Amino acid sequence: MTGENYSKIENGIKNNAEIILAVRHGLGDIIEGTRFQPYILGNDSYQYSFVWGFLPDFNLYYKFMLDNIITVKNTEIEYFVREDACYQHAIEEEQFAILKNFQNI
Repeated sequence: MTGENYSKIENGIKNNAEIILAVRHGLGDIIEGTRFQPYILGNDSYQYSFVWGFLPDFNLYYKFMLDNIITVKNTEIEYFVREDACYQHAIEEEQFAILKNFQNI
């Protein structure tokens, strides 16, 4: 994960804008063109960096480890906090960026 990709994720959270990811999955397969609405950027209790948010194409909340993200593209597609969004975190987890108006943590 490059610093440029990290900045693009932060921009997505700051601007409520979807991002497009290429991610490594399973045994190394690469999935490209994954639409993602980032809500939280941080480090989990094991200090692995992650981004948590919503996959609109699958109607699913998901946590990506940043090490598995290959590329990030910013878009102009705006999104808002979903009513059913709720994130449960570990006590020792650190959060560096949180989507504005998202409080169900």
